Amino acid sequence: MSKTLSLFSALLCTFIWGTTFIAQDTGMDDIGPFTFNSVRFFVGFLAIIPLVLIFEAKKFKQEFRFDIKTFLVLSFLIGL
Repeated sequence: MSKTLSLFSALLCTFIWGTTFIAQDTGMDDIGPFTFNSVRFFVGFLAIIPLVLIFEAKKFKQEFRFDIKTFLVLSFLIGL
């Protein structure tokens, strides 16, 4: 990873970390803690998937040699 990309990643992480507290304070007024955390993890999952597919596609395909149905079932079970 280049130095510029590393710096951009660190800045993005800092921005997300800093805005999380504001979003949590605002979000907890309307919904419960379990719903809030499940939505938070789901949004994080959606944010990471494109990065995995862009930067780690070859490694991802090598490590997961089973079919997509098995992957989806296991992902669903882990999510529960």
